[in-house]
Amino acid sequence: MNVKDVMTACPHSIGPTQNLKVAKDMMLEHGIRHLPVLSHHRVVGVISHRDIYFATAVDQKPAEQIRIDTVYNEEPYTVTEDTPLVSVVDRMAKDGFGCAVVTDQHGELTGIFTTTDACRVLADRLK
Repeated sequence: MNVKDVMTACPHSIGPTQNLKVAKDMMLEHGIRHLPVLSHHRVVGVISHRDIYFATAVDQKPAEQIRIDTVYNEEPYTVTEDTPLVSVVDRMAKDGFGCAVVTDQHGELTGIFTTTDACRVLADRLK
């Protein structure tokens, strides 16, 4: 089984020049905790709900005043669609990653695989 078989396809994403309020609102609206950050259709990072919480707590500024590009993780765990799922979950578990950003062979975003997706796969296997 490859990650493309169980990833969340066509995930929501955000641009690096948008602010944290936009990201926070998008996460709330869609019930998600991670957003790939795209610039010119390429993945440049990922921002998590935890990143937003931490940034607003440390900077003591409203989310509207903090840009994504000052907060996001510039080195997200990124895999291609054909990466074996066992490799993805093993790396996520070992390194404590909350998600894997999934790209095609050209580096364009196609999906995201989160710990929630991993729990769903495990629950399906245990049934």
